[in-house]
Formats: sequence, C-alpha cells, structure tokens
Amino acid sequence: QTIGQWRLVFLISAANMLFGFIVFMIWGTSDEQPWNNAPEQLDTEHGEELQKLNLKPSLIIQNLYDDETLAEKKERKEHELNNT
Repeated sequence: QTIGQWRLVFLISAANMLFGFIVFMIWGTSDEQPWNNAPEQLDTEHGEELQKLNLKPSLIIQNLYDDETLAEKKERKEHELNNT
C-alpha cells in the first residue's frame, strides 16, 4: 500500500466518475417522470378501502420482546400437535 498504489486507485476512481459525467451530459435528461407525483385522489372505485386494525398496544409490545422466531413457534406447535 504505497502512495503510488493509492494514486492509481484515485485515478481509476476519478476516470470512472468522469466517464459517468460525460455519458450523462450527452444522453441524460432532467425531465420529470410521471411516476414522481402521487395521485391527487385515492381510487376507491376499483379497490378496497383500508380498514383500521383493532390491536391492543399490549399485544404489540409483547410481540416485540418475544425472542422465539416464527420457525421455532411453528416447530413447537407441530410438536404439540404430534404429542396430543
């Protein structure tokens, strides 16, 4: 890792950035794309309205501190079903 090697890395990086700059200056545009703007009104005729969830905050907090993964829960439930 000499200064000469780092100089080479810098020059390669600078050339790469310069190449990208030149490509953008030749073919790039700054036209605003149609997907940039959100629709002004929600389309409720063709979709379902969202429903609020009626979850108690204690249930959410309890699940945040649960260390058991989904795979472990599934395995435990399968084990319980097989043993009954």
